[in-house]
This record gives sequence, structure tokens and C-alpha cells, in this order.
Amino acid sequence: MFYKLPYYMSRAYCKQGFLPTSFKMNRFHIFILVLFISFLSFGTALAQETNPLIPKKWGLEQRLLERQKYEDSWRYSGPDSNIDEARKRGLQQFLSIKRKNTSQQIQNTSAWEQVAGSQEGSVSGRPSGIAFDPRSNNTIYLATSGGGLWKTTDAGESWFSLSDTWSSYAMGDVEVDPKNPDIVYAGTGDLHDQPGDGMYKSTDAGLNWTHITNSLVVGRTSQIIIDPVNTNIVYCVTSQRVVKSTNGGDSWVSKLTIGNSPHMVIDPTNPNTLVVAGDGSIVRSTDGGETWTDDLASNIGSKGRITMALSKKDPSKLYASVGGTNGASRGLARSIDSGKTWTLSAPNTEYMGQQAWYDNACAASPASAKIAVVGGLDVWNTNDSGKTLVKKSEWTRPNSAGDFCHADIHVLEYSPSGDLFALTDGGIFMSKYNGASWTQKYNAKLSTLLFVGADAAADFSYVIGGCQDNGVNKADITDPYFKQVRGGDGGRTFVAQTGGSDIAYSTYIGATLFVSLTRGTTWQGGAGGTSDGNMIPLNSSLRTEGAPFYMFYDVCESEGSAIALCGNSRLYYSLDGCSTLDPISKSGTFNGGLRTVHIAKGDLSVVYAGTGGGYTYTTKDIGETWTRSTNKIGTAAGFTTDFNDACKVYAVTSGFGGKHFFRSADCGTTWESPDVNLPDLDTRTIARAPNGDLFIGHTYGVMRSIDNGVTWESLRDGLPLCDVRKLQVRGTSGEYLMAATYGRGIFRINIAELPRTIVNSVDASAPKNNKLKVTSLSPNPVTATGTLTLNYEVKDDGELRAEIYDEAGKQVRTFGVTYAISGIGKLEGAVSGLTSGAYFMVITANGEAAVQKFIIG
Repeated sequence: MFYKLPYYMSRAYCKQGFLPTSFKMNRFHIFILVLFISFLSFGTALAQETNPLIPKKWGLEQRLLERQKYEDSWRYSGPDSNIDEARKRGLQQFLSIKRKNTSQQIQNTSAWEQVAGSQEGSVSGRPSGIAFDPRSNNTIYLATSGGGLWKTTDAGESWFSLSDTWSSYAMGDVEVDPKNPDIVYAGTGDLHDQPGDGMYKSTDAGLNWTHITNSLVVGRTSQIIIDPVNTNIVYCVTSQRVVKSTNGGDSWVSKLTIGNSPHMVIDPTNPNTLVVAGDGSIVRSTDGGETWTDDLASNIGSKGRITMALSKKDPSKLYASVGGTNGASRGLARSIDSGKTWTLSAPNTEYMGQQAWYDNACAASPASAKIAVVGGLDVWNTNDSGKTLVKKSEWTRPNSAGDFCHADIHVLEYSPSGDLFALTDGGIFMSKYNGASWTQKYNAKLSTLLFVGADAAADFSYVIGGCQDNGVNKADITDPYFKQVRGGDGGRTFVAQTGGSDIAYSTYIGATLFVSLTRGTTWQGGAGGTSDGNMIPLNSSLRTEGAPFYMFYDVCESEGSAIALCGNSRLYYSLDGCSTLDPISKSGTFNGGLRTVHIAKGDLSVVYAGTGGGYTYTTKDIGETWTRSTNKIGTAAGFTTDFNDACKVYAVTSGFGGKHFFRSADCGTTWESPDVNLPDLDTRTIARAPNGDLFIGHTYGVMRSIDNGVTWESLRDGLPLCDVRKLQVRGTSGEYLMAATYGRGIFRINIAELPRTIVNSVDASAPKNNKLKVTSLSPNPVTATGTLTLNYEVKDDGELRAEIYDEAGKQVRTFGVTYAISGIGKLEGAVSGLTSGAYFMVITANGEAAVQKFIIG
């Protein structure tokens, strides 16, 4: 069945199949590529999935809906379908787990450290909302789709996270009270991705937050709008309605039910006048949302999603970026009577790329009522009140070009100083000239890439991972930034752990597999000499059977050319790096559909498969025979095995409800779940270290067990609450654990330096690797209404976090998070609200953790 050949003979060495990352195809190029692929009989499914901008009936809308469907298939795979409440319960369970031996842990132990950061210093993950402090042009708040809420006080030179203890890191919008800028509202839930958990409010410029409403009141947040006259009146526009608070967020009332991701503007001279676009209509209220008109823009005809802007120079002038029901751009509409009537001023200008429902933005210049900007794939502006639109950015240009702005523009907003900000799938872009030129400097220190999967070299010399909407990214361990090595939508990636880690694998969406023989620098040509780079053989039924949106596959750790790939119903296997690929199961072998696969680390003939039906399946002879488990465990999202015993296997299950960790000593025939304290959270990944330590990654972080899965501790030092999608144990002796997160980039921790026994030593002045030193924490004792000052010294620039734990080892507060510059620094914060007694300050930076005891008296 198989022919085991040296991998370098399996495909002639050639340049990367895709165009260089500095070149981006326009729609004509992509149309030609689709025809070319079709003539080569790649199959309709592949043609529909490998092109970022193809006709709507196949294109991005369907692709994003399929991605959402794929993600939900994991989130809702457990017994508990009320995942909002389940997630909150699971978070409380996770936070209640004690930090092991806090009062006795040796000083300056290992902590998580960020690997690289943004992509080439110019692209980050997708932001969803932005707000400006009117007191300073340098102070900006940023909501991101999967990385939480951030703040900068130096115009983007550094950022620090504000939401690392929240129950949701999927953000929708953020807004600052114009009369009291210390009051900030943040709404969770991203329109195009993950659900949220209501709204948070701060009264001290983001230092402390109160959860003021839940997801039942505020769903996926589109906008937060504050009445400029009475700032106690706050509106939240969600994916399906408009809700209103008249008491600063203490209570909320629904004022309008309207779908299609509605958008709203408020008249600053008469705040009772509201205009809302949604469900293909534009409606208006003159009594603060109590009553609404019918569609005021029916003369424009059929309409899809609409976004709007109101001119602050002349509030009677409104603009609307109108999408069609087919996803194409209808054009720019204008009202000169406060939204009562509308005219399609610049019709039929295609700037949304037939995806108006996804990237559609509009803003009006504060300098002139004649100037407005719209965005979709690119930014266009008008200087003549909407009569004409002129293109002002070019997403196909190199990142370094002055007119480059990343594609897929979701928000356009002017700062108080008149600068134009564009929030895109690639982060923040700013223009001082209404789009004439752009800068990406705000992305450099934002680590918000959404990794679907990642891996590292055997010696951890480099990491490589696939990101949603931002391709495949690679970084040497000393690099400050990732470099994009493949475009498109990045999926799961692996690095061969044998042969020097020169071979790397990556995927796009669907049935695709790409191979590099040069550590991800260049990529092989496609199967049969095709130029798309897809290595899956042309005659493989996997191409016609299709595969899940992000294809699940595994590479054997002891043989880097042995690969198992999941189709929709059958499992495929190759022993030669995908030169040949054969199904090793029949349709119907797996009850409930195939979801997960794992090749035993030390024996490539043993393969484990997880299914949606709850059973697991094992073959010990590469598919000649399969054995189904005697008991169900749920939807297995990840497996790992003992390198020396292929029949010792461990699994984690996704979704909510029930158990999430299982182990088997008989090759998966029977499973047991011995854990006593794992939280009920969506768990997607598991890893095992050579010393037997087990690690799992779930909705909010990473946990470790040193007793074969019976008891678990959280590994939180330096790692924010974030969605962990892939764990790998790497390093010359397996000393590092890598965590790829969906919204906060990639982290690693030296697990060899984690404490395994109680050490009676608390010496904050003794640095471990001279990277972090606590010089003082004073006053100590501190009064219950007092302020603590933490003085520290760090060797390298990077995020510094300080958290407070009680004597039982439970975290009670985040004291502070900052971007620390090399040298000395300090953090100050109040301890009000904490009762008298002993506490421990846990400080993490530069991959180290320090503990300092203090007393509240």
C-alpha cells in the first residue's frame, strides 16, 4: 500500500508555489486562478476554498459562515448547549483552583514568555472597536476580536492589556465618556467570530472594571454610543437590536429589534434623534428610541448591510455605505436632512469585494461636511459630498508602501485630532490625510494574532503557526516579529521533529497541505506540478471528499514523513510526506463523523481517531483493522501518547458539560477519567512531557498534572486568560511547552524549571536568570485604604504583570499590567476592597516569576 521513500525524493525542490507575500492578487488574477484550477480538475470544493476573493456564491461569505459553523461544531459538541452560562461556571472553577504552593514557591521560577509578537511589526489580529481619550492624543483604547481590550498611553509605542481576568476576550467595541474620560465602557462579543459576555465598565481609566451586564442583555457588540449631553444615557448596538441605559449601565431596556448587524448614529445637537440602519432599512427616532419610523431609504431599493456616519461639522449631513443583498456594494448614500430622506450619491462603486456583510465601514470628516470615507477591501473617500468616490488605499501593495492598508476594513473612525483610523483584518492603520497615506506603527507591539495551530522546531530554534485571515507565520526564537511565509487563511502547522526540523507542514482551508523543506522559508510546488502548492495528490479522493474547514491532521514525532489527514468521513495516511496518500478507513467506519487523529509518537503503525459520535477508534496496523472503544468519551479534540508505549494514550474533549480528560492503558479500548478538579471548559489540546507531566489547553489557559491526570494546577504566571488552541512540548530535552492562542499570539514556558516540590524559600531579591528583580514592595504592611508601590528591574523590554493571591493560593486581583522598558520601573495600585491579612504579589516578566509577601493591616 505504501512506499517509504526519502522525503527529498518525493517532490522536486522548487520555489514557493504561491506568489511572494509582498505581492497580493487582485480580483482579475483570482478569477483567472479559479478558471485554471477548474481546468485542472481540482474539484469544486477546493476551488471554492482556496481563493480569498471568489464570486459570492462560492466566496468569502460562505467561507466565513463555514468557519463559524466549524468553530461552533467544537464549542457546542458537549452535553451542555448553554455555553454562555457554562463558560462562566467553568471560568469560576478555573479561577478557584489554587496557585500551587504560593507561599512556599521558590523565587524567580519559570513563567510564560511571548514568542515574537505582531507580523513584521505591521500586522496584528483583527480589532473591532477603538476609542480615544479626549485629554490626550496618545491615549487610545482598542477592542480586539479575540485578544481582549488594550490601552496605549504613548500612541501605540507600547500597549498593555486591560481584560486579562474577564470572562470574555472576544470584544466588540469600546467607548470613553466625553465628559468624564475616566469612565470607559467595553462591550464583548465579536460580530464575525466568538460570542461574548455582556459589558464591562471602568471608572478609573481602565485600571479596575465592573461587569455591568451579561450576554442575555448585550449579545455580540457592534457599537457603544454615549449621549454627548447626558452621559448617563448609553446605547449598545448588538448584532440583533439596540438596548439603552439611562443610569450609566446599571440597567438596560431593549428599544429596537433589528438584525443584519445594525449600525447607529446620534445627533450631538439633539441626542434624542437616532438613526439606525439594519435589515436592509434605515429607520429614525426623535424620542430617544421610544418610537421608530419605517424605512426612510426605500427609494434606494433592496439593501443589505449598511454602516453610517454623521458629520460633526454639520449634523444634518449623514452618509451611508450601502451593501447589496448579494454582498456587492450599492454605493454611498447621503442625507441632508438628518436622515429623513436619502439619495444614492455615488452608486455602483465596488469597494466591498462582494462581502458587504463582512467589511463595510463609513466615517465623516470632522473638518468638512463634504468629506467622507468608506471602506471594504480598500478605503475610498469623497471630497464633494458623495458625488464621486476616489480610491485611497491599495491592499495588494507591499506592506511597506505608503498607500498600503490591510484588506477587510471593519471600522473607520476619526480621532479628536482629526486622524483617520482604519480597523482591518490586519490590525490598525492610521492616515493623517483622509486616506492619502497610511502608517501601521500601531500594530508593532500588539500581540493579537489568532493562531489556529502552531509548532516549534525540535530544538525550539523557530516556531511556525497558521493564523485566521493572516496566513502562516514563522519566527526564529530571537525574532521580535513574525514573518508571513504563506498567505490566505492559515490552519494547523507541524514541524518534523526528526532530521533537523527542516521540514514544515501547513494548511489553508479544506483539503490542502503545503510542505517546506527549508524550515518554512520556501515551499514545494503542488501535486503534479500545479502552482497552487497543494501537495495532496491530484488523484486522491480526499480532494473530492473534502475536509473540515480547518483540516485536522497529525505528523508522527518519530518519523516526519508519516502524516494522517482527516477527511469528512475517512482517514488518509502517507508515509512519504504526501507524495502518495491512501485512505485507511472506509466510509461508515467512524460513527458520528471523523474529527481528530493522532499517530502514536513512537510507533507510526498505531493511529487514534476521535469522532463526533463520542467513541474513539484505534488501528495498530495502519488501517488494516480498527477497534472501537467500549465506552464513549465525547468529541475528542486532541490525543497524546507515551513515546515509549504507544498504548498509553491520553485524550481531551471539546464543548461544555461532563469530563474533559481521559486516559487509557490499552490502546484506547477502555477509557477512564480520574481527574478531580479540572474545570468544565472547552478543551482542545493536550501534550505530554518526557518526564510524564501532562498539559491541557482550554478556553481560558493551560493546566498541568504531575500525577498522571488526577490533580491539576493552573499554569498562569505570565499567561493571560486566553483561548489555547495548541500545545507542544519541544526543546532538545523537552524542556519547553509552547502554547498557541486564538487572539494572544504564541507563548512558551520552561517546564524544566517549574517547581515540583515544596521549597521553603521566599527571597524576592534573588533573580534566577537575572531577567527580573523585585527591589521593593512598600509600604509593608499597607493599610486597607492604602496604595502599594512595586519597584522592579527587568533585563529586556516586554509585558510585566503583577497579580495578588491570598494565603490559600487563590488570585484575588490583578494589581497591574504594563509594558516594561529595560531597566528600573514601578507599578502603583490600591488594595481597597481586600480584607486584612497576608497576601502574595506574583510578578511575571521576561519568562520569570517572582513572589513578594505583604500584609494588609
